[in-house]
Amino acid sequence: MIKVGIPGVNGRMGDALAQLVLADPELQLNAAIVRPGNPLVGSKFKDTGVIISDTLNNADLELVIDFTLPSGVMTHLGYCLQHKIPMVIGSTGFDKQQLETINAAARDIPIVQAYNMSIGVNKFYKLVQLAAQTFDDSWGIEIHDVHHQHKKDIPSGTAKELARIISKASNRNIDDIKILSERRGETIGVHAVVFSTSDESISLFHNATTRDIFAKGALVAAKWLVLQQPGLYSMQNVV
Repeated sequence: MIKVGIPGVNGRMGDALAQLVLADPELQLNAAIVRPGNPLVGSKFKDTGVIISDTLNNADLELVIDFTLPSGVMTHLGYCLQHKIPMVIGSTGFDKQQLETINAAARDIPIVQAYNMSIGVNKFYKLVQLAAQTFDDSWGIEIHDVHHQHKKDIPSGTAKELARIISKASNRNIDDIKILSERRGETIGVHAVVFSTSDESISLFHNATTRDIFAKGALVAAKWLVLQQPGLYSMQNVV
């Protein structure tokens, strides 16, 4: 069994990840982490024997899956780098320096970093890439990005990745690809890419109906990652 640590188990994604790890016969939850000062520290996670901690220190781990804020990821990355522990990173909102830190760490440990861990979204990326190669410059392109009202980053990491994929596949300037973002209610995640002229339009669309798709994809990435050499990988490598 792969011994897994999950930071942020008090959050929506962290809780979903931990629950799926507990249900997976190939994985073992060995560390459930929250921020220092959280009142959950010292209590059991759900009905398990795993004691919630505010640090990864001294945990017996073979892998960490992290969907916390960038500042938390940097802390956990330092620990993983020191102890040569592979890391799956599903967080968004990193600045340039933080991304450079992740890139540097990947020279010594295997890392999967993706703005969206959903297997379906990563299939969607491939369909968008194909479509972008098909339409010439007479077709305009828009990306529609809808998420829940609590999401901090606008546009989403998924929308930015779609723009990068389209730009590379079509040789268009990335700044010419319009991203329309909306934050409303509890929408988990909706992304659409619209190719259009004045006469017609074609849309590719992905709708996330449960956060479990991101957690399930992260677990697929985790099982794949523990077999890899140091390097920075994406979900495109995994799927």
